[in-house]
Amino acid sequence: MDNLHSPGGYDNGYLGSGNQGYYSGGQNGYNQSYGQGGYNQGGYNQGGYNGYNGYNGYNGGYQQGTPYTSPYMQQGYNSPRYGNGGGSFVRRNLLAIPNNAINYIIFLPFLALFLENFAVSLPLGVLLWGLVIIFMRIAAYNDAKEAIDKNILTDSVKTVALISPVVYIFMRCRALSRGMGRFIFVCVAVAAAVFTNGFVRSMTMNPQSFVEIAQTRYLTEVGIFEKIDDPDENYVLSERADIFIDDQDWSYSEFDGKKCVILTGKINSSAPEEYRNKEIELKIETNFDGYNIKTLRLDMSDCLLNDEELEGDEKDKLLKGIFHDWSAPEGSSDSSSDDNKE
Repeated sequence: MDNLHSPGGYDNGYLGSGNQGYYSGGQNGYNQSYGQGGYNQGGYNQGGYNGYNGYNGYNGGYQQGTPYTSPYMQQGYNSPRYGNGGGSFVRRNLLAIPNNAINYIIFLPFLALFLENFAVSLPLGVLLWGLVIIFMRIAAYNDAKEAIDKNILTDSVKTVALISPVVYIFMRCRALSRGMGRFIFVCVAVAAAVFTNGFVRSMTMNPQSFVEIAQTRYLTEVGIFEKIDDPDENYVLSERADIFIDDQDWSYSEFDGKKCVILTGKINSSAPEEYRNKEIELKIETNFDGYNIKTLRLDMSDCLLNDEELEGDEKDKLLKGIFHDWSAPEGSSDSSSDDNKE
């Protein structure tokens, strides 16, 4: 019988080994010099059509695949092809690059927002956010150098990383073809920092904002009461004022460039007899400097009683009595809150 068509023939593909099939090796064994070995000892079309994918196949070929390329990725070991004759499926290994720098950039704005609670003045706020801006760019620049070394991005991205880390991270995510997850996280972190930092919040302050701050501050945020260490005695200013001062009026004013709140009213019968039915005017100064809205503190600077200015111990005795020392009458909001604590 003609060897060309015999089972297990010598010329049936390049050393094809389908030993039982008719026309074994390659496709039908027609001198397919790059055909693959027989399939299930039958030799029909296994190993690519006409020996296309997988050279010199011996019952299961292997071919290094065509490199995966893009404007940003040029590596030579992507897409190896495996199978019982080459080309059965494609496995693509994308380049790996550490995400430590990107995670640091995402975390940094949230850390800065937390540290604002300890940045008690404008110079400290400038230092804090200045360092955040610098460190974000350093991290982006270092990541860009690593991406360039691995042929993921071109040299021009170094400049982009220094100018705008957010734009750089977008380019990085697009080049790696792994989704935009980290880019979205960075956008959220930067947006939170931009819209909630002390500088921006301070720009939104208006006279009513200062009045609300004064009304809702706790005693430990006011100069003469800052040494109170019992949390049960750390009252809110407006709650204590409601107990002992009638006909209250809270207003905003400025004195010598300082943002102030003026509280006026009449001391009621819940106070000791020597103070009852007397008019009181209290000036509450803030230490606002254009940034420190989170750490704003108050100081009760001037106090008038029936248009007579109180000073020293007399002033402290009255203010400490109203806002801390005097016992609240039964049924008041202050006594009710004390009962609840017990």
